[in-house]
Amino acid sequence: MKNATAGALTNRPTLKRPMRSRVAVVVPHAEASTASASTHGVGLLVKAFQVLDLYSREQPSWTQAELQRATGLSRSTLSRLVRFLHGRGYLAFVERTGRYSLGFAAVDLGRRAGRASNLVELCAPILERIAETTGETVMLTTYDAQRGKAICLEQIPSVQEGLKVYERIGAAFPLYRGASPKAILAFLAPAEIESALAVMQRDAPDIDVARLRRDLRSIRASGLATSLEETYPGVAGFAVPVLAQGNVPLGSIAVAAPIIRMNPAVRARIGRILLESGETLSDSLRSAA
Repeated sequence: MKNATAGALTNRPTLKRPMRSRVAVVVPHAEASTASASTHGVGLLVKAFQVLDLYSREQPSWTQAELQRATGLSRSTLSRLVRFLHGRGYLAFVERTGRYSLGFAAVDLGRRAGRASNLVELCAPILERIAETTGETVMLTTYDAQRGKAICLEQIPSVQEGLKVYERIGAAFPLYRGASPKAILAFLAPAEIESALAVMQRDAPDIDVARLRRDLRSIRASGLATSLEETYPGVAGFAVPVLAQGNVPLGSIAVAAPIIRMNPAVRARIGRILLESGETLSDSLRSAA
């Protein structure tokens, strides 16, 4: 699964279900030793969340002694966790009071989670309408500016028999490959575009920079991004940006399907549906700003 608009083709049947997707992770018996080896790391992660979960509107700051008493962790373990969380920006130390509050990294994480949740709720009716109209897999991605990637937020699987496209919720994709990420990239500020292209030249030197620039100009002009076997054999992707005030891209809406079902008439129809849906959604976002 390489892209939000070009995931793995599968023949598995799709049951009608609520739109919210969840991913179950199963550890095979042969990997039991690996899973056991990671138990210690998972335990530390649980303890770190114990610390972060204590922060609330009622008590926004804590001393190390208070954190230790509230979590029941040993002094040495708590001290290591606090140093780590402080170093990563999830806790901030106020020297004047000797207390720790949530740092900028934690605040930014909450901001991004809230924006993603709101975007899913706002887009849900349109995603469902596109899925019902096309019968193919529909996906919503958001732009993570901090990582410079497109993140798959939601999907409605295809109801078609046989081959269909499936993507993992939460998967992150580079901006320079595939319809859904490129629909975002085309509408970013020039400096952000150049930054993404610099990453591409480092990580994917096989991609033609001049051709990608032409693609981005075309996407800006038409509002529609397409990819045909660009990231996965046999898969076609079509996407439009979700634009806020000032044409700032919040993410994209995409349809992904096996190329075998994508004749020129179907491609044109999906393009029209996406353009109309993207314009409707973007207009509502701008009017709400």
